[in-house]
Amino acid sequence: MLLTLTNSLTYEQIQKLNQVTGQETLLESKIKEKYNMPSFVKIDDTEITVVIDNDKHDTTLANNIMRLVQEEFKDKVYITVQFK
Repeated sequence: MLLTLTNSLTYEQIQKLNQVTGQETLLESKIKEKYNMPSFVKIDDTEITVVIDNDKHDTTLANNIMRLVQEEFKDKVYITVQFK
């Protein structure tokens, strides 16, 4: 019984990880498509970090990226955009 419960939890964790990875990839693609900038997206529960490969810090661009990311979620999420 314990082994089955452990396997079930592991399977659910893998499913969640795959779902999050898919969302991260989708957001990276949307940012690339709309702004033609490579990015890295990390989702950790309701916190999302977006790292843009651009040395120029642009507040307007950061706000637009935050809006683009938020559109993908029905609930409010905390979004951080960094430029590197």
